[in-house]
Amino acid sequence: RFRQGEYDTRFLMETPELVNYREELPRYVRNSRLVAEISAKGYNPFVQLGEYRGRADKRLGRFHPVLPEIVPDLRKKNTYPRWDRKALLDQVRDSDHIHFTDTTCRDITQSNSGNRFRLAEDRLIGPYLDQCGFFSLENGGGAHFHVAMLANMTYPFSEAEEWNRFAPETPKQILIRSTNVLGYKPQPVNLMQLTGEMICAHYDIIRCFDFLNHIENMRPFAQVALASPRNVFEPAVSLSWANGFDVPHYVSVVSEIIDMIKDIAGVGAREASRMIILGLKDMAGVCPPRFIRALIAEIRKTWPELITCYHRHFTDGLFVPAVAAAAEAGAKIVDTGLGAAVRWYGQGEVLSTAAYMEGECGLRTCLDKDMIRKANFVLKQIMPYYDRYTAPYFRGVDYDVVEHGMPGGATSSSQEGALKQGYIHLLPHMLRFLAGTRRIVRYHDVTPGSQITWNTAFLSVTGAYKRGGMKSVEELLAVLDAVIHTPESELGEDIKSVRLQLYADSNDAFKNLLMGKFGRLPLGFPPDWVYHSAFGAEAPAAIAQRTTASPLDSLPPVNLEAEKQLLGKTIGREPTPEEFVLYVNHPADAVKTIEFFKTYGNANQLPLDVWFEGLDVGEKLWFKDGFGKPHEMEILDISLPDDNGMCTVWYTLDHEFFHHPVKVAAPTGTAQDKGIEMADPDNPWHIAAPSNGDLWVMHVRPGSRVQEGEEVCNIAIMKQEKALTAPRDGMVKRVLKTADYAKDRKMVGVKMGELLVELAPPMAACSACGNQLSAEDFRFCPHCGVKMT
Repeated sequence: RFRQGEYDTRFLMETPELVNYREELPRYVRNSRLVAEISAKGYNPFVQLGEYRGRADKRLGRFHPVLPEIVPDLRKKNTYPRWDRKALLDQVRDSDHIHFTDTTCRDITQSNSGNRFRLAEDRLIGPYLDQCGFFSLENGGGAHFHVAMLANMTYPFSEAEEWNRFAPETPKQILIRSTNVLGYKPQPVNLMQLTGEMICAHYDIIRCFDFLNHIENMRPFAQVALASPRNVFEPAVSLSWANGFDVPHYVSVVSEIIDMIKDIAGVGAREASRMIILGLKDMAGVCPPRFIRALIAEIRKTWPELITCYHRHFTDGLFVPAVAAAAEAGAKIVDTGLGAAVRWYGQGEVLSTAAYMEGECGLRTCLDKDMIRKANFVLKQIMPYYDRYTAPYFRGVDYDVVEHGMPGGATSSSQEGALKQGYIHLLPHMLRFLAGTRRIVRYHDVTPGSQITWNTAFLSVTGAYKRGGMKSVEELLAVLDAVIHTPESELGEDIKSVRLQLYADSNDAFKNLLMGKFGRLPLGFPPDWVYHSAFGAEAPAAIAQRTTASPLDSLPPVNLEAEKQLLGKTIGREPTPEEFVLYVNHPADAVKTIEFFKTYGNANQLPLDVWFEGLDVGEKLWFKDGFGKPHEMEILDISLPDDNGMCTVWYTLDHEFFHHPVKVAAPTGTAQDKGIEMADPDNPWHIAAPSNGDLWVMHVRPGSRVQEGEEVCNIAIMKQEKALTAPRDGMVKRVLKTADYAKDRKMVGVKMGELLVELAPPMAACSACGNQLSAEDFRFCPHCGVKMT
C-alpha cells in the first residue's frame, strides 16, 4: 500500500504489523552457523540419525562431483507433453513400446536411505534424468514429503517447484495416500482439497492408493485432479498375494475405480477408462510373475483402452521377471530406478530391466541409454555418502517378505526399531506373528497398514515377553498357529480362551481399523473373537459400532482460518500458502522446519560432505547463497567443551571473524538420563511408557480421579497412537510428564519403562455430595462445604 501511494496519517495505526519488524541475519551467515554446529559435533543432529559419527572419525572426503556435459540428442528428445492430460495419455496409449517411470529420487531413496536424499543432490542428478526418455519422474509424496521437513529441512512444494525449473521437460509424479493424503491418518474433505490443489499445481501425475482399496476414500482428491485438464489421476490398487486376494477380487476393485471416475466425470465406462492411468502397486514386492501376468491380462480384456502402470519392489528378488511379465501382459508403464541407486528394497534397475524386455520378451523401449549412463556416473559420486550414513541397518534381498509382507524400506526400519529397543532376540518371533496375523485381519501392508501391522506384532510379542519371558512368547505363537491352521469348529475351549491374549496389547490404530474408521476392510470384518481380544469388555459395543462407510462421511471439516491464526501466532508472522499447507498436514514438523529456516537458512546450499560431516579445523568451504553469490568460510578453531558442555567455534566468513557457541556434551557430572524415574513393574499404581515414543497428550493432573480402563495419556509410537489406561480405580498422585499437542504442537519424548503417572488408592467420599476427597485430613468437604464426620 505504501509503495502504491495508498497511505494517510492513520497508516501506521491501520498497519500495526509494521511495528513487528524482525531483523534477520543474512542467509549466508545463517548457513555458516549450521556449518559451525555440524563441525563442532562431528555429525548433523537435524537428519535425525543419532550420533552417527564423531569429530575424530574418518571422513569420506570432500565432495567435488564431476558433471558430464549434457548435450541432448534431438533424435531422442523427450516428447511427452506436459500439463495436457489427453495428449499425454493418447500418446502412451497409441505407442508400441514400454514406458518407464524413474523412482530414484523418491521411492528408492525412501526404501534405501530413509528419504534423506536432499534437494541439493536432486539439483545435480535431475537435469540428466530429464533427458533420459522417462515417461515421468517420481520426485515427491509418500514419506518423502514428511521427511523433507523432518530431516532434510526442506519445504516439499518449494522442492517440487525447483524440480520443474531444472528438469522442465519430463512430467513429474507424486504419491499420495487417499484420505491420509500426505500424512498417517484420515483427513477431512476440505483439508484433502486444499492439499490437492497445491499438489496439482506442482505435479503432472498424481498416484493415489488406499491400503484398504476402499475407493471412496479417493473421491475428494479424484474430484480435484479430474477437474484439471492439466493433471493425470492415477488411482492405484494395493496388491497382496494371499488367499482371497485373487484376480477376480482385484478386477472388482478396478471396476469400483471406473465407476467412481464415471460418476465424477459424468461419462461412460469407456471414456472413464481413457481418462486415467491405473496403478498396480505391489508395495512389498510379493506378487509372482504368473500372478501379475494373469491380473493385467484380465484387466486388459475388460478395459482394453485403460493404461496400466506396474509398480513393485525388489524385496523378494523377483523384480525383473515380474515387471517383464507385466509388460508382456499389456502394462504400458513400469517403475524402475538408476542402477547406481538400486540396493535392496526399492525398485529394480532400469537398463537390465529394459535389456530383459528387449532381448527375452521381444518388447521395445524408448530410453536414451547413453544419458542414463551419464546420470549413473553422477549418482555414483553421490551415493557413497548416503550408503555410509543413511543406509538401513538390515540389508539384502528378503524372500520371506511373501510371508511377513513388510513393504519397501519398512522391511528394515521396522526391524531396526526392535533392535534399538533391545528386542532383537524377539525379531524372528515378531516376523512369525506378522505372517500369522495377516491371515486373520485382512488388509494391505502399505502406509498406514504396514505401521499398524508392525506395531501390533511388536506390542503383542513384547507384551508376552514382559509377562512371562520366552515361554510366554512361544505360547502366544503356538496359539496363533493353532488359530490360523485349525477350523473354528475344531478349536478347543482352551485355545478359544487363550487366543484372547493375541491382540490384548494392540494400539488405538489397530482398534480403529477393526471399527472401520479407516474405511471398509477389503475382505470384511474379522471374527468377533478378535474384537474381544482387542477391546476386552468393550467388545460388544465395538462390534455394534462398526462401519463400512468412508471416514470422509463422518470427519468434521477443519477450521482452516483458526489453524492459520494459530500458526501465525506460533511463528510470529503471516504464514505463506505453502507453510500453511505443510502445517495442516504435519503441524509439529512444519513449525520445526520454519524455525530451522529462520535460524540456519536453506541448508541445500551446503555441499553433501559438509551436510553430513561438517568441516575440520583449517578446512575451507566455498558455497553460494540462495541468490547465487559466492562465499568463503574457514574453521579456525573449535575449543574443548567447558563444564556446561559448550564449545566455541571460531571461523572466518568472507574474511570476517565470527564465533559461535555450540552445545556438544552434557554438563559435567550429569548422566544422559539423569532425572528420569523408571516405573516399578511390580507396582500396580505405576503407569509406564510401554515403548520409546512421544507423549502427545496427558489427560490428568494430580488429584484427578480415574476409573479402571480410563485413558490417562496417549503416546505416539512409530507414528501411531497408543492409549495408556488406568489399571484400577484410584486418584492421580503424581504426573511426571505432561503434553498438550493440540494446544502447542509439541510432543515430549519418553523412554520405555519410564514412569509417567503414579496413582494412589481412592480416598473416602463425602457422605453428603458423594464427591471423592483428594486428602484424608479435610474437616469440611471442599465440594459442598458439609462438615466431615
